[in-house]
Amino acid sequence: MGFVESLVPAADGAKCLVKRSPESRVWRDVSSNQYDRPERLEQISDCIDSVRLGTQSLLYFPMLHFSDLDPHLLNPARDPLVFHATLGAHGTYTTEHFVLRLSPRAHELVDALTRGEIDGYDVGELLQAYSTYLHETVHWWQHMGSTAGLILSLAYPAQVYGSMEFLQTYARGVGGMKPIKDWAYKAMIDGKTHSDPVLAAANIAVNNALDINFYKQLACSPKAVLSLERTPYFESVGHSYLKTYGETVYAITGSCDLAEGQFPDPGRWDPQFLQLQLRRCEGFYHGWRPPFAEVGIQEIFEGQARFCQIQFLASSGGPELLQTYRDQGYFCASLYRRV
Repeated sequence: MGFVESLVPAADGAKCLVKRSPESRVWRDVSSNQYDRPERLEQISDCIDSVRLGTQSLLYFPMLHFSDLDPHLLNPARDPLVFHATLGAHGTYTTEHFVLRLSPRAHELVDALTRGEIDGYDVGELLQAYSTYLHETVHWWQHMGSTAGLILSLAYPAQVYGSMEFLQTYARGVGGMKPIKDWAYKAMIDGKTHSDPVLAAANIAVNNALDINFYKQLACSPKAVLSLERTPYFESVGHSYLKTYGETVYAITGSCDLAEGQFPDPGRWDPQFLQLQLRRCEGFYHGWRPPFAEVGIQEIFEGQARFCQIQFLASSGGPELLQTYRDQGYFCASLYRRV
């Protein structure tokens, strides 16, 4: 980190100037040559509390200033289903595991800050690490508090639950041969048809898994339809969404003790979907591409988390201009260049 200075309240109520050089990790009162830790800790604690309370009045924190951003603590990575706050990943939220993770370094910094044991730590690094924790917490709530996020998180267990019966039939007939898709393709080349229960089960399991995987790609980036429509297994955007939502509801009702009628029966959706196909509505039959958006869940979720992180950093004494974050590599990922 670069040279940092700030005004803090002195014991007599006046303001004193504190500085930290690149060689030192301790704030020093340059006017009295005394170390001043309680006031600094109190200010940082107020800043953290402002995020927990969500109050705008507490969020403004003009006393502490730091200008150098550490891209290793802040930059996102690329996997659309693993929401990283950092390149290397000092923080992640993994959709398939419902898990928020921090790197050992970020854990150390966040723990030190929340315990109030900040001696020997760079204050700017502490706040940037906490901003990473905030970033990933936003991702967790996005997946718990929105329909799109919840479906994206439950899509993986839905793939397993919806295909379990068919995978068991396949295993009894063939054994543990994988990949199933290759076996099914070769079986059809060799002349087998869907009258063979093992082949029928294999194809259903494969198609269920692929349809849900297609949904994930479309939800994260709607432009994925341009490549998916060239694959032989892709039926339509509407079909992928129907299968994913339907299998997710089946997984919920099949694994939770819910009252009858509390959730809809996806089996009743099929006649309406068939009508959409017969009327050749956009996106609901093979070969017809619907209009698609330039941004998807990945850009929306990452943008929300990133701007919450920026708001925290700016309110904690970090740079206040978005251009500063851009200049220091905060928006360097291809995700931001696309939008």
